[in-house]
Amino acid sequence: MGADQEIMNYLLMEDSLEGFLTMDGFKIVNCNNRFAKMVGYNSREELIGSKLYELSPMIQPDGRKSKDLLNDMMKKAFSNGKYRFEFQLITNDEKIIWTKVLFIKEGDITGGVIRDITMLKNLEKNKDSYSSNLKEFSFPINRLQDQNLDNSRYHFKNICL
Repeated sequence: MGADQEIMNYLLMEDSLEGFLTMDGFKIVNCNNRFAKMVGYNSREELIGSKLYELSPMIQPDGRKSKDLLNDMMKKAFSNGKYRFEFQLITNDEKIIWTKVLFIKEGDITGGVIRDITMLKNLEKNKDSYSSNLKEFSFPINRLQDQNLDNSRYHFKNICL
């Protein structure tokens, strides 16, 4: 790869809205600053040498250990060339975030593209309660509208008489 291509790849990786990382096994050997900020660190250098499962809760929402889930996802990426899945991470200040991960396997190195989908997950989780609340409010509003309509008819009849 030429020097121009390396510079272009670096700029694309650093200016992306998504986190990028490369791992040897579970160990992070490189990542962009976006990934570092996503998990609450000031720079990518703080994450080099960390293991991805160390940045996640011990157990994922499906009940599996994070390390086991990552291992299975790496195997799927190895056999398919790439694999996409959802995974929870823990930020430096101990907040859980939801991510969509794309693992791409190339030899012993696994590349990862990571997108924070926490906001989307929260909206999905709350949509049922929003829908339920809307139904609760719509019934009284409909009754009030009917009542107001009846009152308006009554007043209109009285004015006309």
